[in-house]
Parts: sequence; C-alpha cells; structure tokens
Amino acid sequence: MQLKDAQRELDDGVGQIMHSLSAILGDANHVVDQGRSLYGGKQGTGQGNGQGADSFLNRIKEMLA
Repeated sequence: MQLKDAQRELDDGVGQIMHSLSAILGDANHVVDQGRSLYGGKQGTGQGNGQGADSFLNRIKEMLA
C-alpha cells in the first residue's frame, strides 16, 4: 500500500514538473519571437543579427534617417 501511494505521488510530481517545463518552454519561445520581431533574424537560424531582416528596429532607423 505504501509503495503504491509513493508511486502515485511520484507520478503526480513528475506530471507537475512536465507541465511546468512545458509552460517555461512556451514562455521562452514567446520571448525569442519577440526578440526576433525587434532585432530581426531568420526563423530557425538561431542568429538574430538583424542584417537584411525587416525588423521593427530597422524600420524605425530607416524612418529616422
């Protein structure tokens, strides 16, 4: 009986951890997408250097130039 209770608690804990990690991953993706929209960068390259990208900041720079 104690072993089953311990297993159930462990399963619940693992489920909560997986839910939390999924939420963190979603938040991280949102932050990365915001960074790409500000600084430019191509989807999937991992490098948001802004060169040649139509980013928000590049458009503002062009408007102010």
